[in-house]
Amino acid sequence: MKQTPKLRRSGIGGSDMPAILGLIQSRSAVDVYLEKLGRAPGFAGNERTELGNLLEPVIARIYSKRTGHKLEKMETLRHPEHSFIMANIDRRIKGQDKGVECKLVGAEMFLYSGKWGDEGTDEIPMEYMIQAQHYMLVTGWAEFDVAALFGTEFRVFTIKRDEDIIRHILQSALAFWICVQTQTPPAAVSVDDMRSLYPASNGLSVVADDETRELVQRLHSTVAEIDLRKEIKELLEIQIQDKMREATILRGPEGEELCIWKEQTSERFDIARHAKEHPETHAEYMKETKTRVFRRKKVKQ
Repeated sequence: MKQTPKLRRSGIGGSDMPAILGLIQSRSAVDVYLEKLGRAPGFAGNERTELGNLLEPVIARIYSKRTGHKLEKMETLRHPEHSFIMANIDRRIKGQDKGVECKLVGAEMFLYSGKWGDEGTDEIPMEYMIQAQHYMLVTGWAEFDVAALFGTEFRVFTIKRDEDIIRHILQSALAFWICVQTQTPPAAVSVDDMRSLYPASNGLSVVADDETRELVQRLHSTVAEIDLRKEIKELLEIQIQDKMREATILRGPEGEELCIWKEQTSERFDIARHAKEHPETHAEYMKETKTRVFRRKKVKQ
């Protein structure tokens, strides 16, 4: 079932929970919070998710052929006590209290991530494990299969219900939904989170308390240390480059590569030239963006 924005904002789904628990680099709890309040559009999908949606029926058919199970689609499910906890499962095995999640896995994630185990095990990425446990929280079921297509290779993983994980998911969902209802943001974990929560300034001032002043001093000290390390890094690079001079590769005694110093070509759009040669169209391609910039001010000690 295709979810509408209104439906997505009405509760916490299985794909939301890994982000709420901090398991996804590209999406945080703050992102989910803003989406639920309608202050952010939410993830609209990309080429990979579109391909995954197109191949979901194919993966389901392969699973049915492999296991002999007949599958059925289901409408959005909700937790019997906490209706804001939702589940949109891909398929249910007919006649069984067991679901199936269909996953299209990119070759890079499969080969190099080390997060996928042998068929029949429960060795899958933690975000998918949490998603399956979230669905078992909603449905009360004891098992979920994850049917994964890796290029031309197909594997089925079986996830058993884990009460400790489910209890943690429930507690996290309850706490997060209170944040949404009271419009109290969850803790920010990145600079991007802070920019999303507070995208514009109001021109006013706030007075720093002792704790905040201490944070500012620590920031100054940290930046000074980073600057010093950058200077040391540059000095070391200069000394090594002086040993290499025109050479491209610096090798160790066993022939191993230690450093490479060679030309690199890149192309960049010449904005100034375009403006000069095509002034009549240049303005059409200029896009104004606003970003809130954070700067430190030096204070006399």
